[in-house]
Amino acid sequence: MAEDNGSSGPGAPDQPIRVLVVDDSVVVRRLVVRAVEAAADLELAGIASNGQMALQRVGNLLPDVVILDLAMPGMDGLSVLSELRRDHQGLPVVIFSSQPQGPLSSVILDALSKGKTELVLKPTATRDAAVGSDYVRDELLPVVRDIVRVRRESVGQPAAGPAVSRPRAADTGQRTRVDAVVVGVSTGGPEALATLFRGLRQALPVPVLIVQHMPAGFTKLLAERLDRITEATVREAVEGQLVEPGMVLFAPGGRHMELVRVYDRVVVRISDGPRVNFCRPSADVLFQSAARVYGRATLAVVLTGMGTDGLVGSRAVHGAGGSVLAQSAATSIIASMPMAVADFADAIVPLDRVAAELVSRTRADRWT
Repeated sequence: MAEDNGSSGPGAPDQPIRVLVVDDSVVVRRLVVRAVEAAADLELAGIASNGQMALQRVGNLLPDVVILDLAMPGMDGLSVLSELRRDHQGLPVVIFSSQPQGPLSSVILDALSKGKTELVLKPTATRDAAVGSDYVRDELLPVVRDIVRVRRESVGQPAAGPAVSRPRAADTGQRTRVDAVVVGVSTGGPEALATLFRGLRQALPVPVLIVQHMPAGFTKLLAERLDRITEATVREAVEGQLVEPGMVLFAPGGRHMELVRVYDRVVVRISDGPRVNFCRPSADVLFQSAARVYGRATLAVVLTGMGTDGLVGSRAVHGAGGSVLAQSAATSIIASMPMAVADFADAIVPLDRVAAELVSRTRADRWT
């Protein structure tokens, strides 16, 4: 991916994070600006009330990150994002917008699939100053910090080499049976998953369960999109659903998904439990439950994403005798999630080879 054209770069790790706030709402701008100014590690680079002003100020002010509203008069936020992805490809953007409806949800999903872009939905009551301030501090600013931290830490890091495969120390030559595949993915996930399922084409002979970090509403849309490009049945999971071979189930946006065994069947449990790694849904929650249910027959896959969600769960899978795959850093939009598990992953695989790896590892003739 090309670096920013005309930008100063991401800055040193100990420098304050320079934030450009773009929103046509005076109320929202005030909430976000006050929260940024109150944070010791953040610095207000500037504000913009419309899209044209935002593009001008990115070039002039050289922020480390842009907080971007979508619904603005004239040039809207999605048009701004398109321009930024063309001229400032590495610049992190956090979309801060109201819950979209209808076609706009699909367009946002497209935006989230490319570039260093995250989404935080606005609170429903931004005119309540106390509620709005707490929400910005606790929900928005941690994402701003993380997306810039990841970019700063990646500067100067060498790209990952070719696929790496490591035999398990305990292997005796007998191949491990796989009864379930669990996947954790975040930033860049929609496009990574589309690549994966285009490569699979046919359904795997085992269930696939996915945590994609997204707010409520988007995972159902993503599942519907993927269902159209694969022969597998792709759905957003519901409470109590049976887990069966050939199906692909997404954790609902904003909710955890766990697996439990009921007699001889495995079913889904959906919950609103506390966030794990600042995430709900969390890959750790899913992976740990899969390790309890399937043990050494679990295959965990960690794809592109920001943060370390999936690390604890992958360790649980590894400890139970299961297998762990990680997407290569060179093919990840943000590599911190897959690289967090790289030290004990059984294989580090470029994105375009993940599908073939899953097909190979889930083939029934491997178990004989």
